[in-house]
Amino acid sequence: MPSFTRLSPHAVLAAVVMLSLASRADAYLVLVDLNTYRPKLAANAVAASRKFSCDGSFVFPFNSFGEFTPLQWRQILSNCGRRVVTESHYDNLHSYPYVAPLIRRNPDDAVVYMESREPGVKLPAHTRNGEPGGTVLKPQQIREYSRIHGGMPLLVLTAAYRGGWKNAVDRALGDPKVAGVVMEFVPENQKTAMLADCIKAIHAARKRAYVFIFGGSPIHETEELVAYLRERIPTEIDSSRTFFVVVNYGKNARDDAEKWFNPYDCSVVANIATLKSLPGYRGRKSRRGQQTLPAAPQNVSSTTLEVGARWQNGASRLTVLSKRRNEVVVLFDGGKGFQMRLGGTVSSKEVTLTSGLAHVTGQFEGGRLKCRWTQKNGTNYTMTFRPSR
Repeated sequence: MPSFTRLSPHAVLAAVVMLSLASRADAYLVLVDLNTYRPKLAANAVAASRKFSCDGSFVFPFNSFGEFTPLQWRQILSNCGRRVVTESHYDNLHSYPYVAPLIRRNPDDAVVYMESREPGVKLPAHTRNGEPGGTVLKPQQIREYSRIHGGMPLLVLTAAYRGGWKNAVDRALGDPKVAGVVMEFVPENQKTAMLADCIKAIHAARKRAYVFIFGGSPIHETEELVAYLRERIPTEIDSSRTFFVVVNYGKNARDDAEKWFNPYDCSVVANIATLKSLPGYRGRKSRRGQQTLPAAPQNVSSTTLEVGARWQNGASRLTVLSKRRNEVVVLFDGGKGFQMRLGGTVSSKEVTLTSGLAHVTGQFEGGRLKCRWTQKNGTNYTMTFRPSR
C-alpha cells in the first residue's frame, strides 16, 4: 500500500501559489507616459490620473514646469500603477533624484537619451542629434550616466532599427550597463518588420523592450499593431519584458484634454483601455475611475438606438455598444478594417456623437438616421443609415 507524506498547511499554500504562477502565461504590460501631463488638463488632474490606471508610468516631472507638487506627483504615480520609469535628457538629469524619494525606492528603469539643441536646425528625417542613431548613448555616456543614476543599468532610446540606428542599438545591447531599449518609432515605421526585428533583438539580448504607442492614434491602429507583432514575434510580445507605453507628444499635447481623456477613441485613455482589453493581457485589469471599452454585442437588431441596435449604410455600419439614460457609445465600422468608437447623447429626435476624429449630428427621419459628419480636418459629409437586421 503506498505511503503519503502529510503536508503542513504552509506547504499546501506554497504549492497552490506555485501552481497558480506556473499556470499564468506571460504577457506584455502597459504603461502611460506623463511627459506632457499638466494640471490644467482636468479640473482635478491628480484625481483624473486614475483614468490612466495600468501597470505604471514614464515620468519627466520637469516638463510640467513644477506645476505639480511632490506630493501630487506621488499620488499620480500611484494612480497609474507600480512600475516607474524616469526620463532624462543628457542635459537634464534631475528626474531620477527627484522621483526616487517620492516613491521611496529606486525607479524600475531610467531612460537617458541625446537630442539636438541647435535652434532652427532642421534635422534629416529619422535622425536625432544630427546623425542616424544619435539618440542612443555611446559607451562612455552610458557609463557616466549610469554612475549618476546610482550605478543602475539604463534604457537607451531609438527612432528606427536600420543603418546607423541598428548599429547604435546593437552596440548598446552588448553593454552590461544597458537594461533595454525604448522604441519611439514614427507611426509609419511601427507596423513594419523593422520594429519586430528590433524587439526580437532586444529579447535575444535578454533585455527589456518598451514600444511607444501614440495616444492620439485611432484605437483600431493600436489593435492592428499588436496583432501584427503577435503574428510575427508571438514569444516576444507575450512576455513581461515587453511594454507598450501610451504617449501624447502631439501638437498641443499640453493643452488638449480630449487627446488625454476622450473615452471613445484617439486618446491616451482609450488606447490604454484598448491595450488592456486585448487577448492575453494579464496586467493591472481595473481600478475605480478607469475607462473601459465595452464589447460589441452579437446578433441583436433594433430600429432604435438601444444596446445592440445596428444601422447600415452600404459597407458602413453603426452598432450601439452601450446606453445609460440618454448617453450612448457606438462603434462605427467603415469597412476595410477601419473602426472608430464615438460617444454622446441621444433623444427621440436626434443624436450627437464625438470621437477624436469626428463630430456627428444626426436626426431620425422616417425610420432612418441622417447624419452629418464633421472631421477634425474640416471635411464635411452626410450619411443616411437604415436599421439593419
